[in-house]
Amino acid sequence: MSEPHRIRLREPWVREPPANGGTRYHRAFNAPTGLTPGTTVTIVCDGPLTPSAVVLNGMALRSNSSGENLWSSEITSLLVARNELTLDFAATASPADAIPWREVRLEIYAP
Repeated sequence: MSEPHRIRLREPWVREPPANGGTRYHRAFNAPTGLTPGTTVTIVCDGPLTPSAVVLNGMALRSNSSGENLWSSEITSLLVARNELTLDFAATASPADAIPWREVRLEIYAP
């Protein structure tokens, strides 16, 4: 398989006040354009900490992190024109002013 096209989901992330001892981040993004039949889109969260829950457009993708540094999920069928991504982290995930990941990105694999 060839290298994917990567779209980094940088700022603006909105941090919500801690709920149940954890921290929630969310952001909106537009669906990638020019996707052809057979194209696969994956979301990747690259540590140092991975989220305990990931929700895309109201659909839970992940829960109960096992502590790995890199997490990904195929999301092609879940994408709509405007998407909402939510990442929940445990209470010990990061200091109040730090984002607990290196990078969140979409990876697009052409057929």
